[in-house]
Amino acid sequence: MAINFLNTVDLNKNQLDNAAIQNLSADPATGVLGQVYYNAVDSVLKICVTASTPTPTNAVWAEVGGGVETFTTQQTGNSTGNPLTVLTNATGPVLVNSFAYAGGSNVGYVPAGGTVGKYLDGAGNWLDVTTGDIESVNASTVNNRIGIAITSPLGPDPTVGLDIVGTTPLGAPPATNDKLLIYNVLTTTNKSITVGDLVGVTSVNFTTDGTALNVVSNSITTSGTMTGIWQGTAAQYVNGEGDVVTFPNIPQGDITQVDITAGSGLSGDSVNTTTGAHIQTLTVGQGDGITVSATDVAVNSTVVRTNGTQSIAGLKTFTDQVTIPQTPGGDDKAASKWYVDQSNIGQSIFQGGYNAATNTPDLDVSPSSAIKKGWFWAVTDTGVFFAETVQPGDLIYANQDNPGATFANWTVVQSGQDIATAGASDGATVKGIAGFNSAHFNVTANGWVSSDIYGGASTLGIVPSGGGSTTFLRGDGTWVTPTDSVTSVEASTVNSLLGISVTPTTGDVNVGLDINGLTPISTLNDADTLAIYDGGINKKISLLQLENHIVTSNSRRFILNTTTTNVSQQVSPPGGTIGWVVAVGAALGVSTALDCAVEIIETATGATVYAEVTRSGTNVTINFSTPVSQGAYQALITRIY
Repeated sequence: MAINFLNTVDLNKNQLDNAAIQNLSADPATGVLGQVYYNAVDSVLKICVTASTPTPTNAVWAEVGGGVETFTTQQTGNSTGNPLTVLTNATGPVLVNSFAYAGGSNVGYVPAGGTVGKYLDGAGNWLDVTTGDIESVNASTVNNRIGIAITSPLGPDPTVGLDIVGTTPLGAPPATNDKLLIYNVLTTTNKSITVGDLVGVTSVNFTTDGTALNVVSNSITTSGTMTGIWQGTAAQYVNGEGDVVTFPNIPQGDITQVDITAGSGLSGDSVNTTTGAHIQTLTVGQGDGITVSATDVAVNSTVVRTNGTQSIAGLKTFTDQVTIPQTPGGDDKAASKWYVDQSNIGQSIFQGGYNAATNTPDLDVSPSSAIKKGWFWAVTDTGVFFAETVQPGDLIYANQDNPGATFANWTVVQSGQDIATAGASDGATVKGIAGFNSAHFNVTANGWVSSDIYGGASTLGIVPSGGGSTTFLRGDGTWVTPTDSVTSVEASTVNSLLGISVTPTTGDVNVGLDINGLTPISTLNDADTLAIYDGGINKKISLLQLENHIVTSNSRRFILNTTTTNVSQQVSPPGGTIGWVVAVGAALGVSTALDCAVEIIETATGATVYAEVTRSGTNVTINFSTPVSQGAYQALITRIY
């Protein structure tokens, strides 16, 4: 709890070192003018500018020192980055520095120097636009110049293109002197050609080699259509010489077509001079899984077969699921997932520890539906499982799949390792683990416990049998009738020996200190004496001795003045301070100043003030940070026992 100050604290212009303002996450509803706190969410210091009314819900708070107080700009040089640089989250006076554009990648304001007729170039310089520079780009309207299109003629970036679509259509067959634009790839120059030069051929003839194609018209002089008609039927094909050839008669089931693809092994294309057939040679080489002999090409045992028995050696990786029978055919056969799952149903599978104090994991509120029959947990911390108390070592089993929050679906197996307890009856005790004091009991290897019998001297054990109404157990362990026993006890009547009460005087005698039975003192005398215990010895002390001791050693008031006994001015105090040293060892008889409580009061008003108080050895040092006159303050020093 915070210390309550019920009045204003005056630090007398002293510094408040290492202090922290109250941290809050939001504005308090109540407040007084000038009250401050630190908003830990916004990381700002806030002050109450409107105090709350008797209904404490409307105090108004404002950020201390928030916002920009002044804003100043200046122009200094050129920038290669942002044109303005501003300190982020700046408060108080803010200086913004701007830069002039200096060309290239520089960014900044337009520099001074521009006039009508001058333009800023890419280097940041103002240049005059000389006479004769291009002001606009326009397409020509002269007939022999038409065909160029101009976009954005006034700039800044005119686009010039060849406009063929926009020209006037010819409207008639071209004359022989009409010209076309042509590019000569040999001389890499643009040239022109007349239609007459371009159409220099007077006739075109079409000749075929072979019987596959029939030409209807053999010659075209100026214009026309030359038609070629394919010959033959669906049962024929065109060979490499252009002739129509009938497919040979191929027996049913024989190969009708062989397609040659890349990597097929076909090579050695040749032509039979008699039949004209193209001959391909098939080359078969031995590779993985293929065995080649003089007459046979066979698949060897390294190829995985789809049926039959096969032995496969080496590590094999499957990219998809492997299907096997649900039930393995023998001990050396692979087991399916179904077979493994069925084999584990109902088996006891340890799941880890269970903290019954915190129900971790959750077994009795909302257990997981994934819990299977036979799963069990070991109790690690004592607690309640449903309504049953469990202890470390107990085991909790699930009786079925998804047992849920039903105690009947669980079985608790207690370890039987409870700690034995004591009770008022047999039913009120816990039977369990117990230890026995070897000084009082004997325990056999079979666990039989028997108590020792007291035999005298230093032996320990139960009281032996044999006692009677007039016998007593003697120190040697025997029952005897004492011959020197006390028959009665009486209190003394001598004045100097009064104060002992004896009740009764015979039998079970009770002896006690009878202070209330003494005669009250009417007048205290310095010689009156008290009993006192001093370091293992009973002593006595008179009232005068006790008073002198209390006065001289318990507490005193010291005027902070060099004329006061045991008070001196501090030599070489810390800079800017004045101090006094009180020798409490000599004044109060303490062995260390740490046993002294100190309070500073103002002599004129008696008010408690706060100064720096330090303790070293048997001295108490009091320092003030402001000039203090002699005797202006006093120290109340109490010895703590």
